[in-house]
Amino acid sequence: MSDKKKKDYVVNADGSVSVKIDDKNITIREPVVRDRLAVADIKSVDVIEITLLSNLTGLTIDEIEGFTWKNFHKLSQAGLHFSSFLD
Repeated sequence: MSDKKKKDYVVNADGSVSVKIDDKNITIREPVVRDRLAVADIKSVDVIEITLLSNLTGLTIDEIEGFTWKNFHKLSQAGLHFSSFLD
């Protein structure tokens, strides 16, 4: 038996990531350079993360801020698939 935790997301053939939150499938598209530029002047790591997730999913910032912590964590973990984007 493997000790690895099962991922809560699926990597799609087009490079996007899908995560199921409640009864909704949310797709996080692969970031492009303009996504990085959109958050370049933001100082707060939390605001950067929420803004990026909004840009990459099409969800509004208000929708993301309304998620339970558990669901936000699932979405955030799926978004970390692209973590090298912020390095």
